[in-house]
Amino acid sequence: MIAIVNYGMGNLRSVSNALDRIGTRSFICNHPEQLKDCDRIILPGVGAFGDAMHRLREGNWIAPLTHEVMKKKKPFLGICLGLQLLAETGEEHGTHQGLGWIRGTVQKIPEEKVDLRIRHIGCNEVIIRICGSGLKSVLEEEECVYVVHSYVLHPEEQTVIK
Repeated sequence: MIAIVNYGMGNLRSVSNALDRIGTRSFICNHPEQLKDCDRIILPGVGAFGDAMHRLREGNWIAPLTHEVMKKKKPFLGICLGLQLLAETGEEHGTHQGLGWIRGTVQKIPEEKVDLRIRHIGCNEVIIRICGSGLKSVLEEEECVYVVHSYVLHPEEQTVIK
């Protein structure tokens, strides 16, 4: 069963509906102790990096999430801001400490260096490269997905991108 973490910053219903559509059992995880009852974890996110980290700290999510994912090695998916929070730091509205699971920083997409309108909104091609990923069973190898974002995770080591 997949736990969808409800720390007050996510698009929970959208994630739950998507999992229902593909026939996958999930539940909205409202309390950190419920993470013990799942075998996979999704951390969704909508909003600002600093606010999200504040909510994770305030709700006592950080230690249980870290234990279940990093120590017990439960499969984990961070969606949008939920992925960005894995970084050491985020620079949205100041510099904020992240979960630190990935060495790197989340920074604003530099407007002068890309051919994109920032806030970047639209359908983009995503190439799934994760071997053995459950995503490959529901997405084509090259898939168009809708995105809305202004920040990007810059990992220190490119090996975290497969």
